[in-house]
This record gives sequence, structure tokens and C-alpha cells, in this order.
Amino acid sequence: MKATSEAGPLLMGAAAVDVTPLGPVALSGFGARTLPSTGVHDGLYARALAVAERGGAPVVIVTVDVLGVGSDLVAEVRAGLARAGVDRGRVAVVATHTHAGPATLRRAFLGDVDAVVVSRIVDGAVAAGRAALEALEPAEVRFGRRPVPGVARNRRVAGGPVDDELAVLSFWRPGGTTPAALLVSFALHPVVLGPDNLLVSRDYVGYVVDAVESDHPGATVLFACGCAGQVNSGHPATASWTTAAAAGRTFEAAAAIGGTLSAAVRDVVAVGSVAVAGPGDGGPRSAAPRPEPRAQQHVVAPRVAVAGVTVDLTLGRVDGDADAEVARLEAESRAAAERGDAAATGLVAGQLGWARRRAALAAAGEAPGGGVTAELQGIRIGDVIVLLLPGEPFVEYGLALKERHPSVITIGYANDAPGYLPTATAVGEGGYEVDLAYRYYGQAAPFHPRCEADVHAACDELIGRLRPDTLV
Repeated sequence: MKATSEAGPLLMGAAAVDVTPLGPVALSGFGARTLPSTGVHDGLYARALAVAERGGAPVVIVTVDVLGVGSDLVAEVRAGLARAGVDRGRVAVVATHTHAGPATLRRAFLGDVDAVVVSRIVDGAVAAGRAALEALEPAEVRFGRRPVPGVARNRRVAGGPVDDELAVLSFWRPGGTTPAALLVSFALHPVVLGPDNLLVSRDYVGYVVDAVESDHPGATVLFACGCAGQVNSGHPATASWTTAAAAGRTFEAAAAIGGTLSAAVRDVVAVGSVAVAGPGDGGPRSAAPRPEPRAQQHVVAPRVAVAGVTVDLTLGRVDGDADAEVARLEAESRAAAERGDAAATGLVAGQLGWARRRAALAAAGEAPGGGVTAELQGIRIGDVIVLLLPGEPFVEYGLALKERHPSVITIGYANDAPGYLPTATAVGEGGYEVDLAYRYYGQAAPFHPRCEADVHAACDELIGRLRPDTLV
């Protein structure tokens, strides 16, 4: 590493490593899709950003173009970077959540996991992290944001809440006229492409990253989804239960969304360092009406800190006889196969795998786990806190956290993949994300309504530990 003890700006390094599968793979994200990939539309990457105070320990954020990263994969990446001298607690691994990448979640029922493919991803993530550490150099950091209305849609509730604020952390070499690296976040499911797509792709994320890197030659761009659990580009979850082509779920549509978001990034970067003063570190946001959509950006102080907390998330109950459910799902599978309905067969397969695991535990006299231990991580860069949540948090988490804590960038799909994190209200309402998706993720039961309050309490504790007056 090139870090020194001299006073001055932060140190930053970034790198990207190609982790595109070398042959056909099981694509993850749609139960209805049963065929392997037939080619590559755009390559997949592990991208790393290393940040450090001068003389301080570095923090490394790695994004990987896959549906999800399990705690086991995260542990492997952290172990690899620990051998490079980085404390495990100072490494974050984030999935971009593309639904056109290889299966990586070993305990889930989201496609057959190829050990060779996973090893390539882990090796690429570690290599990207190491390269970012080797590239550490002085940098100024700017935090910008811009509303991008009209792109995201709440798929559960027509006109329901979305988070339309795009956030950008940009890193500039002293005297530079273009950023050297950017971390971009927006709360939108990378699920523009549907189950009919058999090409490996980053979905709309690839178009954002490629366009921003084209705008700023030599820059490395990391994209991370915000709290986008029930937010996509405008179709219900049930629209993905068929492999029939659907209007608006094409590469052209993904390119259009990518173009809109990359243009918003361009606006933020173009603001320079003169727009607004840095917001405060706590307390509610002003009740004044929001200004007209515009890009804002300010220079960030050269301070880095990291904290992590764990929270035990209680699971609800699953009633009914385990063996009877296996028999029912086996009958559904046979019927779908007899009528040649590959999509239905695929959808039942994940549930059947879950049901058989449940029945095996019951036969062995073992009760399913009563909860899930979730890791939350916060990385403070100046007056900005990058808050990383596991799984697929509903959009209300991000909105509420930003309301209570200005200058928070909320990122989901980080450090583990326990499935959807719905609100207490959504648990009561049911629906795909509550009643069914946990099975595909390999969880024993849906999350209990109290999990929302527990996650918020853990987030508040984490953010409190990262406030300036609490740092030592």
C-alpha cells in the first residue's frame, strides 16, 4: 500500500476485475427460467474502492455483479483481503443484484451454484481489492445527490413510496478536472430484463457504469442499489413467473434507464464543489418543501471511520405438515412437467427444495432456526455515512433512515443475502416478498413484523457510533 503518515487529503484507490463466467451457467433471479445462459451481452465485474486517512487503516468496498452475496462468499473475500493486511471488519462486499448473473447463493434455491464460477468471483473480488489498495493516492472527496423522478415504481402499491434520490461519492485527484472514482447508488431493482433473457448481463447497471466511465476516462465506477426491495421499473413480481417476452423488459429499456441515471450522475459531477454546504450530522430534516429537482454537491472532510453491529432478526411461523407439503409440491411439479410447462416446473422446484429440507429437519427432530443474525455496517467518509444493509430492504427503510439522519447513503444487498426485509405493514399484507420469496432464499420462515423496528434500532445505534463526537 502507498499510504503514508503525512497530513493532507484522503487516500483513494480503485480497480475492476472481469469475473464473467467462461461458459454457460445457471442464471439466478427467476424461478421460471430453467435454461442456462447462451452467451454474454455485457461482462460482469468485481469493482473495489479503497479509502483511508493518511497513516490510517484502509476501508475496502467491493461490488460484484451477481444477484446476492452470502455470508460465506463474503467471508472468503474478507479472508483474502486480510492476507493483504485489511481487517475483516473494514471490508464490505455488495451485490449489484443483477438477475442476469450466475447463481452464487449456496443455501438458497435460486439456481445451481458452480464452485468454479464462485471461485472466479471470489478471486476477482480479492484481486480488485488488492489492486485498489496498491493504487492508493491522495484524493479529494465530494458528496452529491440529485432527484431522478419517474424512473422507479413501487411494484406492490400503485403510486406507493419510492426513493428517487441518486447519490454520488466522487473521488478527485488534487487539481484533477475529472473524478478518478465514483460510488453511485440508486434504489431500483436491476430487473429490467426478464426471465426470457438468457444472456449474461449487468442489466441497467452496466449501462450506468459504462456511460459514466466513458464520461470520465480512466475512472472506476462502483454502482450499488439502495433499499429497493419492492421497487422496480414498473411491473408486478408475478410478471416474472413466465418466460414470455414482455414489453419494456428489453436491453433497449435497460439502456434508456441507464442513460437517465448516468445523465443524473453527469449533472452531479458538473456542479463542482460550489453548490451547497455539507448537511448536519443528526436530527430530522427540515419540514420545508423540497426544492425543485437539482444536483447538489459538497466537498467532504478527510475523515474515515467504520463500525458494525449485528441484530437477531426473529422469524415468524410456518404452519402445516412438512411431509404433506412435500407431497403437494411434488404433485404440482409432475403436473407442470406433464403439460410441458417449464416455467411452472422451475417455480415449483425452488419451493420443493425448501419443503424437502424442512421435512428432513422435522424427521431428524430438529426445529428450523428461530432467527437470522444480520450484519449491518457503516462507513463514514467525512460527514457522509454509507450504511450497508443485508438482503433486500424495502424502500421505507432507506427513506426513514435518511429522514432521521441526513447525509446517509443507504445500500442494500450487502454482506449477506437473507432475503427480503419487509416492513411490519407489508408482513401483515403478505404477498410474494413475504409469503413466498423466503423459500427461494432458503430461510426457514418469513421475517416477524418486529424485525423492522429491530433493524431501525440497530441502524440508529450504528450511526450514533459514527457521529463525529463519538469517534476517537
